[in-house]
Amino acid sequence: MIKSCPTRRILAFRRQPLDITLPVGDMTILPLGLTPVVRSEAQLYLSQRPGLLVLRGDLASLAAGIHACLGAQTPALAEDVLSLARLYADVTRRDVLRIRLEQVVTDSCRKFHVDHLALRLLRSYVGPGVQWTRDGGEKVHDTPPEALVILAGTAHPEWSELCTVRHRSPPLSAAQRRAGGRLLLTIDETDLGPDDLGTADGTGNPLSPEQRALWDLANWGDGRVRH
Repeated sequence: MIKSCPTRRILAFRRQPLDITLPVGDMTILPLGLTPVVRSEAQLYLSQRPGLLVLRGDLASLAAGIHACLGAQTPALAEDVLSLARLYADVTRRDVLRIRLEQVVTDSCRKFHVDHLALRLLRSYVGPGVQWTRDGGEKVHDTPPEALVILAGTAHPEWSELCTVRHRSPPLSAAQRRAGGRLLLTIDETDLGPDDLGTADGTGNPLSPEQRALWDLANWGDGRVRH
């Protein structure tokens, strides 16, 4: 388990923004763990079997949405999510972001792949982190639970075939699924098409072929880079 870290350690990265330079920076792992209160609130939130939470907008509207959705019972978790949104905005210089907080009980992204976007930030609040490889899966590594993971994709202006990291969702045991699986935060760009693999808008409506193609492109990349 990573040593707990207060929000001020995240703020330190905001004061000195990360210099993500490819190809060596195609994956950045920041071993910033959770405070006990954030960890406890994340477990509480997951125990309620939450649905997919997706918010899009600038930081002001995201702050309002995050606190409206999370602030009543899990205010420390809400503040942690918002601090990471600010960090992502600082790193990417983007004014409008997408935040996705979801319970994950499957390994739907079970193939090693690279995303078709510029940068994506991930944090697993509960459960295992991300699996990654640089040799096609011969050696598979796990990011530490609770760590911040920033992944570059094919839409990054410096991306090239020298960017060798590929990642996937970790397999979950039956016991992990029964316990609720993972609570995964994703922060990325807003122009990526559908927010959920199974549904077009989170309402249960199935993806159309066109929507599924957009989701595949955003989350798997094209045939040249998908492993």
